[in-house]
Amino acid sequence: MFTNKEYFRTFEGSACVLITGFLVIGMHYEYFTTIQFILSMLFIPIIMTLTEAYSPHTWDTPFLMFTGYASLMLIMLI
Repeated sequence: MFTNKEYFRTFEGSACVLITGFLVIGMHYEYFTTIQFILSMLFIPIIMTLTEAYSPHTWDTPFLMFTGYASLMLIMLI
């Protein structure tokens, strides 16, 4: 972000974020209604993976926390 050096994300790292998204949502299925669970499984892992892939270097954690919380709260309002 404050340097001229280019940083690249790996497919392996993004795959870990995607898989973790599915696992975490799956582990908490009892807190969701059926439609909330389906929407969460469809959207949250992909949103988190794209956020991790495109966030600035070293800023992925705050971006992941914000987008994960915001998307989950929107789904929970349904």
